[in-house]
Amino acid sequence: MAGEMEKDKTSLGDDMRRVEAHNLALEEKIQDGQAALNRTVLEKDTRIEALMLEKGQLEGELSQAERRLAEQAQQYQQTIEELTRAQSMEASALQMEHECAVKLNQEKDFEIAELKRERSRWRPTTGTRTKCCPPPWQARRS
Repeated sequence: MAGEMEKDKTSLGDDMRRVEAHNLALEEKIQDGQAALNRTVLEKDTRIEALMLEKGQLEGELSQAERRLAEQAQQYQQTIEELTRAQSMEASALQMEHECAVKLNQEKDFEIAELKRERSRWRPTTGTRTKCCPPPWQARRS
C-alpha cells in the first residue's frame, strides 16, 4: 500500500503540475486577451477623438460657409433693391422725358397751326393780295 500511495502521490503531483501549467497558460491567454482589449479600446478612443476633432473642424467650416452665404444673399438682395430703385428712377425719367416730348410736340403743332393761319392771312385764297396786308418781306414803297 505504501507503494500504491507513493504512486498516487506521484500521480497527484503530476496532475497538479499539469493543472498549474494549464492555469499559467490560461492566465497568459487572459493577459494577452486583456492587452488586446486595451489596445482595441485605445484605438477606438483615438478614432473617436480624431472624429470629434474632424467634426469640430467641419462644423467651423460649415458655419463660415453659412455666414458667407448669408452675407452674399444680403449683398444680392441689396443689389436687387438698388437695381429696382434705379430701374424705377429710370422709368420715371423716361416717363418725364416722354411727357416733355409730347408737350413739346403739342407746342410745335400749335406753332405750326399758328404759322399756317398767319400764312393764310397773308395769302388770300383768291390769289390776289389785298393792299392792307402786304407780305412782311415786301416793304411798302411810298
